[in-house]
Amino acid sequence: MTTRTQTAEPGAEPGTEPSAGFTLVEYTVAMAIFVTVIAIVAGGVALMARDVVKTTNLSTSTDQIRLAFNRLDRQVRYASQVNFPGTVGGTRWYVEFLAPDGKGTPTCHQWRVDTATDLLEERSWPGPPAAAPGTAPTWRAVASTIANDPVADPPFVLVPATTTQPQQGLKVTLVARRASANTSSVTLQTSLFARNSSPQSDSNDDADANKVSDTPVCYDFVRP
Repeated sequence: MTTRTQTAEPGAEPGTEPSAGFTLVEYTVAMAIFVTVIAIVAGGVALMARDVVKTTNLSTSTDQIRLAFNRLDRQVRYASQVNFPGTVGGTRWYVEFLAPDGKGTPTCHQWRVDTATDLLEERSWPGPPAAAPGTAPTWRAVASTIANDPVADPPFVLVPATTTQPQQGLKVTLVARRASANTSSVTLQTSLFARNSSPQSDSNDDADANKVSDTPVCYDFVRP
């Protein structure tokens, strides 16, 4: 007859089984599971952080465009003449119009989208009857990361005044993209109307239908 003797651990209650602890295999498996869980969580956090950055960048671009729309609206709504927009070099779109400033002084405004630099810019100078300055005004950047395609997404389109629509209209389309990449873009559009324009506005005439004003306004400085 064989007798097995078990020695209780110090401090253990009488009649309890001794603690076996972890084996090396169990410890290794537990560590592998822990590392896997940590990797999954870290990957999820990194992905969320990237999405937040993408959303923030795109939101910043759209905010810039909305501010640009507000600025354009304040200028165009009181314009008496708006030129037919045009492109130069296949990368820059321009539009000019004559409107009073805050003091009622006639002012020439010129806006452009430069697809080479992805910038929306504007400049202004005294309009007729005042003489234009001797040197061209400096361009001011209004919005960045503008991703319009010059052919597929023209930023400016003039709607000529007619007997049924007695005011010139300007359709503005701007495509915003994230600053860090060319993907993830959003298109914003608005339609503005020049309240002081009419079918008799000089810049409204386009007799040969070539999308160029026969008598353009604010053409003191050529479209560079």
